[in-house]
Amino acid sequence: MNETQEPEVIESSGAMMAYKAEQETQGSIARQYPRNAKKALDEALAELEIVPEQACKAFYVIPYKDRSSGEERIVNVEGPSIKASQALARVWGNNASGWRIKDQSTERVEVEGVYIDHQSNTRTLRTKTASRFYVDKRTKAKIPLREDKMQLAIAAAGSKAVRDATLAGMPVWHGTEVDLGILD
Repeated sequence: MNETQEPEVIESSGAMMAYKAEQETQGSIARQYPRNAKKALDEALAELEIVPEQACKAFYVIPYKDRSSGEERIVNVEGPSIKASQALARVWGNNASGWRIKDQSTERVEVEGVYIDHQSNTRTLRTKTASRFYVDKRTKAKIPLREDKMQLAIAAAGSKAVRDATLAGMPVWHGTEVDLGILD
C-alpha cells in the first residue's frame, strides 16, 4: 500500500464510525421519545388548517401524454409534493432522509432517495434517473444538457427520489389522511 492510499482508508474508517455513532444516537433518542402517531396526524392536519393557501401546494397535478392505448390522450399525474413529504416526515419524527448519486453512465445519472425510520429501525430506498440529454422539439435531435442544467436535473431527480422513499417509509394512512385534508 502506498502513502497516498493510507489517509483515504483512515478517512473512510472515521466517516463510517461517525455514521454508526449518529445512527446509534438517533435510535437511542427514538427509544427515549417514541412517536405518538395520533399526535403526528393531528399536527399535520393542524398545519393545513393554519395555512390553507399552502395546503394546495402540498399536492401536485401534472398533465401527462399517455400513449399506452395506441392513441394519445392527456391524463393527470398527481400526488403529494416534495414539500408535503418533508412536512409529514417532520411531524412523524424519529427519522432521517436524503439522497445520493448511485450510478452514472454516458446516458443517465441514477440517484437514490433514502428514508430511515429510527423508531422502527427500517430503511426505505427509491431510485430516479436524470437523463444527460434533451430532445429538441424542432429538430428531434438528442442534445447534451449544459452542466448547469444537468445539475438541476440531478437535484430534481434526487428530490423526487427522497420524496418517494419518505412516503413509502411512512404508514399509508398518514399520507392518505393528510391528502384528504388538502383536498377538502
